[in-house]
Amino acid sequence: METTSRVLTSGFDDLADHVWTMISDTRGGAYFRSHAPDVWHPPLNVYETPTRYYVCVEIAGMDARAFDIQAANGALYIRGSRQRPTIPDHDGEVSVHIMEIDSGRFQCKLPLPPDAHTDGIEATYRNGFLWVLVPRDADSGGTGAP
Repeated sequence: METTSRVLTSGFDDLADHVWTMISDTRGGAYFRSHAPDVWHPPLNVYETPTRYYVCVEIAGMDARAFDIQAANGALYIRGSRQRPTIPDHDGEVSVHIMEIDSGRFQCKLPLPPDAHTDGIEATYRNGFLWVLVPRDADSGGTGAP
């Protein structure tokens, strides 16, 4: 099966700017931090089909009921809090040598294109990925453009 990709010319342009900022931030000293900032941003992908937008958030170690997903003011918000990983079956002292796994409060904010239907948003969580499905207008033509 052949997969094609294209640059979206819709409200997702802001997302591209956001992703570029996150990539640029990894080049600085904040990449190797010993604790998460107040709110961190998990990595995500956004896909488009003629009938839906699919947002895939990489966020392992969560309970499916722990996500807060809302659409407001033309944006999709995905929030929650992830606990710091702990060593299984260990109660004693431990020294940390590298800590790159973010924990604590997280948030994703994505601008929604005009053809997105916020009433029918669905979400599923499996294998460490949160999938948020946002329905689109049937007559939008599949471009995401207003």
